[in-house]
Amino acid sequence: MRLLVGVEWSDDAFEAVKAIPQLYRPTEIVLVHSVNLHPFESPILAPMMAKKAFDEFVEAMKKAGEQVLDQVTASLPSGWAPIRRVCEVGLPATVLLDAIETYQPDLVLMG
Repeated sequence: MRLLVGVEWSDDAFEAVKAIPQLYRPTEIVLVHSVNLHPFESPILAPMMAKKAFDEFVEAMKKAGEQVLDQVTASLPSGWAPIRRVCEVGLPATVLLDAIETYQPDLVLMG
């Protein structure tokens, strides 16, 4: 069973991940995190941010996304099931739907 898990920084997301070993025996886990920059791309905010500052902001957001994936990965039993990690910039719904299409999971879990 391939399990795709949408993760973010909420307590609900972390609790959902902690429940996985108790409820499922997946053959693979795909952890998906979306770096949502949509609020910062508005016409009101865009002119206020210099290109370099925006690029640095995007990199910091990606790093934070990788950190949440690190934390979630660490909460799962080591060696229990292969874990694939996806951290992409985009709207959460779009990133999740793209990951579902790409990885064809048997079950999608979100907190």
